[in-house]
Amino acid sequence: FRLREDLSYGAGGDMVAGEETDFCRRVMEAGHQSWYLPDACVAHIVRAHQVGVWPVMQRYFRIGRGMYAIGGQGIDAEAATVFGYPRFVAPRLASRIGQAVALLLRRDRQGAVKNLMSVAMEAGRVHQWRVMRRREKCRAAGKSPRVI
Repeated sequence: FRLREDLSYGAGGDMVAGEETDFCRRVMEAGHQSWYLPDACVAHIVRAHQVGVWPVMQRYFRIGRGMYAIGGQGIDAEAATVFGYPRFVAPRLASRIGQAVALLLRRDRQGAVKNLMSVAMEAGRVHQWRVMRRREKCRAAGKSPRVI
């Protein structure tokens, strides 16, 4: 296995979710070799219940959680919060949802879905930030953190 050299794969430069990068890193740390195969193709099995806006939103929420858990960057641990979430998040998400609605009204379904995927990913990221922040506060207080 080898880490992807071109991280801007896919139409429009879609990003790598992180799972394969982390997997390849672990494989190489275990002493195995990896290769870059630019012509390799992956076929994903997509079941009927995985198709639709809600399943895609759930998936991108989980991707956002994973991105924060792996990288943990971009949100200050001491950020001002509202209901336990960073204060800057609500206006940002509301703006992206508004953009998605505007795109739908212009019949740009692809653009609307991309915006909603961005909303779901950001929501997952800040949710994981909140979970990890709460766990850290519990540990600092000598309490056992509840698994969420």
